Amino acid sequence: MRHLAIKARQLKFAYPLILLFCLNFLPVHAQKIRLETIMQDPKWLGAIPKDPVFSPDGNSILYKWNPEKELNESVWQYRIQDGKKPVRLSISESSRELAAARGNKNLTSDAVVFIHQNELIIRNLKTGKDRSLLRTTGS
Repeated sequence: MRHLAIKARQLKFAYPLILLFCLNFLPVHAQKIRLETIMQDPKWLGAIPKDPVFSPDGNSILYKWNPEKELNESVWQYRIQDGKKPVRLSISESSRELAAARGNKNLTSDAVVFIHQNELIIRNLKTGKDRSLLRTTGS
């Protein structure tokens, strides 16, 4: 019985030492995680829009986005003046609008010329109408 009393008394002093050990040495070995590290994970951020460009007339912004986490990104259009929700463009619309956005404006900035699917197109930026200048069959 006396043997058990000594053990209990020894343990009574051992608990604070174990606690001190844990408090002093464990944090040194713990991994330090910063907010920047956590935010690098796309799961925390959600779908991030990419490659934004202004439309040739400057009234909207086109960008690639995949909010539904599908296999491919889609092109979305945000109309600056009305401020409504972005609109997802069809594949043909997105291809043509991105080509126009990357086209070249004339000196008066009232027209843009661009190539889309082997066709040279000029767009009147005041009316928004496209006119085909040249269509080729080659690549």
